Amino acid sequence: MALDLREAGEADDVALTVDYAEVYALVREIEGAKQYALLEALVTDIAGAVLERFPRVEEVTVRARKPEVPVGGLMDHAEVEITRRREN
Repeated sequence: MALDLREAGEADDVALTVDYAEVYALVREIEGAKQYALLEALVTDIAGAVLERFPRVEEVTVRARKPEVPVGGLMDHAEVEITRRREN
């Protein structure tokens, strides 16, 4: 997540930043809400929800990894990463 942390850092106040436990709980909620066929859909939903729920966040990068993908090669996982920015 990208956000201006100057005020939070100077004040040492969690109310001026994003509570990581709340973000984690949101990600778990989204992950468990439905079955996703694509990692792309999962990371899109997570990024949108983070930007919606946490107005201080200006940009978010979400990465999801799926272990043991059946591609028949020497891969131990597939991974998708997206970055989304708040629209002004």
